[in-house]
Amino acid sequence: MAVFALIISIVCLAILLVIPFLVGIYVYRDASRRGMNAKLWTVVALILPFAGLIIYLMERRNYSDLQCPTCCAPVTKQYVVCPKCNARLRSSCSNCGCATKTSWAVCPRCASSLSEQNNDFVAPIRKKDANLARILVLAAAVPVLMGIVGMIAPTLTTSDGMGSKLLHVEDYQDNPEVSAWLNKCNEDTSKTYALRYKIENDNRKETYFLVYRPTENGFYSTNFSMETGRFNTHYYDVKYSENHSPSLVTQELIYLYSYNSGYLYSNYATLRVFVDDKQIDCEITDVDYNPGRYYLPFSW
Repeated sequence: MAVFALIISIVCLAILLVIPFLVGIYVYRDASRRGMNAKLWTVVALILPFAGLIIYLMERRNYSDLQCPTCCAPVTKQYVVCPKCNARLRSSCSNCGCATKTSWAVCPRCASSLSEQNNDFVAPIRKKDANLARILVLAAAVPVLMGIVGMIAPTLTTSDGMGSKLLHVEDYQDNPEVSAWLNKCNEDTSKTYALRYKIENDNRKETYFLVYRPTENGFYSTNFSMETGRFNTHYYDVKYSENHSPSLVTQELIYLYSYNSGYLYSNYATLRVFVDDKQIDCEITDVDYNPGRYYLPFSW
């Protein structure tokens, strides 16, 4: 299932990358045929693949899309003859050559009778824009493909290692590194602290936190939860609430661990700390050792 999701996701991403170039090619060719600034409109279409195309389609109404029926060169309604092959495209006055209509009686330029006007012509043709429908379908498919990728992408990352454990400060009496950190934290009891250890093994990213909030006069009861956000990022929410009842005091340290692996990407876990439902800053110290390695409930 994961392999199939990976293939579908890669195909969708490839299509999303190709669509802007297809739109750019269409705009360049169409703008060139109409005598517009093809390079400028191509840049607009590439920078704004969908909005740029809409703006271009609105602007191109002011430019002719007619072509000579003989040589297919671009022409306009005002052309009497094709400038490339000299094919006659409109009726004209035999006296001054002014473009006329077959229903006119006199020439509007020289007032000559049009009874002998040259009606030997073939009117310009409008080239069918068969590619426009395809381009519009592709442009409309962009949000659909993005939705598909958004739904499939999380399945490409498997996250089956996350958990927590409550610990005592006394558990680290024989650990000089953590003990030194705890003593430093106790110098300022107004903050919340955490040790963070991150390690990457192949496509798996492991994250370990040891969270500590020192207390002085009051006590704190704690609870914590884990959730998965966008792109399968793990969020650990540690919530403290001030409580002056010693009977409700919980453990003083919270150990959190997680690993995140994926076919395309993986992410380290993120820690968020709250006091009375208000998020606060947490002073995080990155270390090169696992602060809870002796207390893992299972081995990886």
